[in-house]
Amino acid sequence: KKSLPASPASPPASDQGQLCDASAKSCATPPTSELAAALHANREALVRLRDVLEGAGGEVDAHTDIYLLRFLLAEKGDEAAAARWLHDTTRWRLSIGAVEMRRQALAGAALFDLHPDVRAILSVCQSFPAHGRARDGGPLNIILHDGFSPTRVMETVSSAGFLGSMVA
Repeated sequence: KKSLPASPASPPASDQGQLCDASAKSCATPPTSELAAALHANREALVRLRDVLEGAGGEVDAHTDIYLLRFLLAEKGDEAAAARWLHDTTRWRLSIGAVEMRRQALAGAALFDLHPDVRAILSVCQSFPAHGRARDGGPLNIILHDGFSPTRVMETVSSAGFLGSMVA
């Protein structure tokens, strides 16, 4: 298993260089967004969750800490529960090929090349993904669907194909 180098906490661009590594006791400059503050406050737990992710077969990249923070916050700070859920999710994502699809996407692969059902889904469910930054500098993902019909989508691809292409 090969991991990409990751920053100790992956803040929005506006907070780059303002966070400390997990061994630091204090920071010279405090985080300026809620996301950066949450990453900073949980930096030690995120280090341990990265180990869980890698131990389960996942890969660390520049976006990992934000992903791991979702588990920790959903479990209301219960690190043991977050670790169990992360482990199980990582194993499942490996089993359906999502880890490999993510690796390819981060390497620059085209969306249509990641999963054979993406093109079929988009043929019946036109969408426009847009990515940007929220006012506080955090990530913002917007997906607009025009005429989304679950029935048409499921007539086009299997449920496994739909799930696999969406996880990509």
